[in-house]
Amino acid sequence: MENSVGCLLFDVREYFGDNRGFFTEIYCQGRLPELGFPDIVQMNASHSSKNTIRGMHFNLQAPQAKMLRVLEGSIIDIVIDLRKGSPKYGVVELYRLNSPQQCLLVPEGYAHGFWAQEDNTLLMYGCSRYYAPESDAGISLLDQQFDFPWRGVFDKNKYTTTEKDLEWPVFNLGEDIFSYNPEDRFGCNIM
Repeated sequence: MENSVGCLLFDVREYFGDNRGFFTEIYCQGRLPELGFPDIVQMNASHSSKNTIRGMHFNLQAPQAKMLRVLEGSIIDIVIDLRKGSPKYGVVELYRLNSPQQCLLVPEGYAHGFWAQEDNTLLMYGCSRYYAPESDAGISLLDQQFDFPWRGVFDKNKYTTTEKDLEWPVFNLGEDIFSYNPEDRFGCNIM
């Protein structure tokens, strides 16, 4: 298991591969709380072509912890800890997910996005809270204060994204949105 202040990357134990393909358990109620992670209330799937970038999203009133698994293809998963007081506050972390056996747990209070590395990339993710569109927020993919992998070389002809993801505001690192509590590794407090 790769362990940091917040995110947790690990190989799931319920994965069986053979000459037919693979079988894996996607979700089992109660297992995530055993890791200190909130349980999942909503499951989502995303299908993307190569060089699609989605993100950097977070929710102001209903922050979501996320459980991510790539079922086909590969991604560079991108997270930024927005929990004021965290040792990793404002730091961009990158995780390569390219196997259904890998699982990434992302705490509440993080901005999240990903960059598809292959065509037909299928990402499955579970969320700890229901999506609240009225408090949807994000950080521009072009925000130069963050060390995004495409920083300084972003080309609309090379990457597929939305205008919305490009037009999110530049993030104010002095603003207190979420706070960090070292006792609750996967949670945050809304400021």
